[in-house]
Amino acid sequence: MRFASRTASTIAATAPAAGRQKVRIFGRHASSDGIRIAIEIFLASPEIAKERLMARGVDYVAFCPTAPEFAANSPGSLAASLIRGEVPDFLVPMPRSESPVILFRVAP
Repeated sequence: MRFASRTASTIAATAPAAGRQKVRIFGRHASSDGIRIAIEIFLASPEIAKERLMARGVDYVAFCPTAPEFAANSPGSLAASLIRGEVPDFLVPMPRSESPVILFRVAP
């Protein structure tokens, strides 16, 4: 069975994982529209970010807290909240690895 997911991400993406999951990612370096969408989501307030994630059918959010430039001028943004460790209730943290990237599932 294949699942289609959309991920808002501040990082570059890889190909589908082990043939089991097809992942479409906003924010890939090859997609200026995707980068714009990801930036708009991360710089929006958590409430607006949730609306944008839901409107685009995003299932997962990948965030790198070592990229503070997203939040430097937007202290009320989703990115700033995540950097402060304040996770909105619509983002469910997924198990972490050694990577600095934090993956969240978008809850309906």
